[in-house]
Amino acid sequence: MLVVSPTARGELDANTIQGLVSALVPVVSNNDTHLLGPALLILAALVEESADLVVTQSMTATICSLLKSSYASIVLDQILILVTKVGESGVGQPLMQGLLKDVSIEGDPVVVGKVIGALLVASGSSAGVTVESFISELQTSSNNKDDARLSLALAVLGEAGLRLGANSPLKPDLFLQQFHDEPDKVSISAAVALGRAGSGNVSEYLPVILETMQKGGNTQYLLIQSIKEILQQVTVLSSEVAKFAGDIWQHLLSASTIPDNRVVCAECVGRLTIIDSQTYMPQLQSLLRDQNPDIRGMSVQAVRYTLPDSDEAFDAMLKNVLVDMLLVMLQDSEMDNRRLAMSTLNSAAHNKPDLILPHLGELMPFVLAESVIKPQLIREVMMGPFKHMVDDGLEVRKSAYETLYALMETAFSRINNIDFYDRVVAGLKDDNDIRSLCNLMVSKLIVLDPDETSRRLDSIAEAYRAILSTKLKDGAVKQDVEKQEEANKSVLRVTLLLGDRLKGAKGGSSKAAANANAGGASQTWNAYWEWVNKEFQTQLRNLREESKENRVL
Repeated sequence: MLVVSPTARGELDANTIQGLVSALVPVVSNNDTHLLGPALLILAALVEESADLVVTQSMTATICSLLKSSYASIVLDQILILVTKVGESGVGQPLMQGLLKDVSIEGDPVVVGKVIGALLVASGSSAGVTVESFISELQTSSNNKDDARLSLALAVLGEAGLRLGANSPLKPDLFLQQFHDEPDKVSISAAVALGRAGSGNVSEYLPVILETMQKGGNTQYLLIQSIKEILQQVTVLSSEVAKFAGDIWQHLLSASTIPDNRVVCAECVGRLTIIDSQTYMPQLQSLLRDQNPDIRGMSVQAVRYTLPDSDEAFDAMLKNVLVDMLLVMLQDSEMDNRRLAMSTLNSAAHNKPDLILPHLGELMPFVLAESVIKPQLIREVMMGPFKHMVDDGLEVRKSAYETLYALMETAFSRINNIDFYDRVVAGLKDDNDIRSLCNLMVSKLIVLDPDETSRRLDSIAEAYRAILSTKLKDGAVKQDVEKQEEANKSVLRVTLLLGDRLKGAKGGSSKAAANANAGGASQTWNAYWEWVNKEFQTQLRNLREESKENRVL
């Protein structure tokens, strides 16, 4: 705040600037994610004050080192601000040389390409390279089948096209030529680059993208990626994009009937709905009742994609329709669409809890119902000479439990804890993934609802004893052995938590203590506790030691 304040403009002397740069370079080198962003922004502000004092050999080497690490993607926006300031100051050539020689394909091509593209455009003619240099690199790498350098060149050109806008010499065909019949790394890079370049010149690029998409073929998925990139750059519906919005919507609906396209189509539909909610929210609502289950499934996902990124104005509209949309989705005739609906409810619980919490009484029964094992969905199949049971309802049940977990964390006080605990205890006897999640829920419920936890001890003990008593067949594969060991460890860890909680309860006068000592209600638990301490003495001792070490840390 001190560096960017108007009062500081032109008032920092050379010693102060050099001292700040010397102090900030190690901060960037240490890759502390909390300090990286602010440090880069301070350097960007100082570049405006005195670029020659800031863009030193040490600072250039530090930025190049950062771009070779995984941390670069976390602070990409701040890096782009810094290199843009460096380029605009006319001192970007040493940094450009470092990026091309020292970093190049050693970093993430998407990240490094954006940084080089931003520096290239901001520097103008002072960077030592031109857009044409990268067009030549694209052709050379294509001839040599050097996919890494090809992806990097595409990323650079896509960023340059975005920033140059209508002044860009780049044409859509340059990127379309790199599309392959099967989407691979280079094709995806070309699709993203096409979209980024198209964001800078919508009127030239979008008609070509839509026309190519209309021809069908295997490139459709790639072209939707390009459309997604354009829509992500749009914050409000500009007149340029508005001219094509209707065509984009129709193309997305048509393409979404192909399974591979569905997710990216949903992202685009969600984004269009955010950008122009007055037009597309009613249309999205109607899609939830479409006769085609594929369209319905895509639209359910589209609703989910609107939840994390929307602003207050969109939320005001969403408040009036979200619960009704969720109720429609949760009652879809297709099981997989109901699974997607619960993922959307899960997202709403995390991102927009205020919009759904008053309506949990309407929503919860559908989630609870989907968490129940349905025998009619379990079938027997032959795998060679062996019979194998397949549960077609498992994935939707997993989604139901994930949603219950999300609601437990955000709205436990509004949930009927009796019904909720019924499903948690039932989940302890379900598939391994569901058991793991329910174990985690029990460890939290010990604190959230100790009284009901005490009342459920016998049921929990029965479920836990069954897990710990599981004997694998001779010759079981390593994966099954490791899975069983992890399941046992999880059960033993929660068993210790329950045991410690009961010790504390018995020492006090709480209702939990009374419930824990209520005659027959705790007999099964007491027998289980004695058994587990006898049979798993070594594992329990190790877990206790591990717990002590964690407390010390």
